[in-house]
Amino acid sequence: MDTSGKTDDRSPKLLCDWPLIERCTRRDSRFVLSTRNAAQDLELNFDPENPREGSYLLRRDREHGRVERVDDLKSEEFKAFCPLALAPFAIQFRIVTVVEPSGNKRIWFVGLNLDSN
Repeated sequence: MDTSGKTDDRSPKLLCDWPLIERCTRRDSRFVLSTRNAAQDLELNFDPENPREGSYLLRRDREHGRVERVDDLKSEEFKAFCPLALAPFAIQFRIVTVVEPSGNKRIWFVGLNLDSN
């Protein structure tokens, strides 16, 4: 926390420090995306309208899990939790997943600008 009592934003500040989404598809309210960089090879699917439906797979680590919750960071309730690097994106989510079978949690921040085509 800083001196004002706000939680420190420890996320990467520059977009170049975040993995870029290679592919994103949307069917109704479900999103399916994949990203690759030197450190990660990720597939993530989630549904903001059904926040406990979805999964992720980190191929290189053979780690997988399920989605526990999806927060819309544009909503007033969660706006304070939005990392600065997501500001340019029209759609912003925080996705909490649970690693199977360990039960450890991961938090993913996703920013999207979707074309209407």
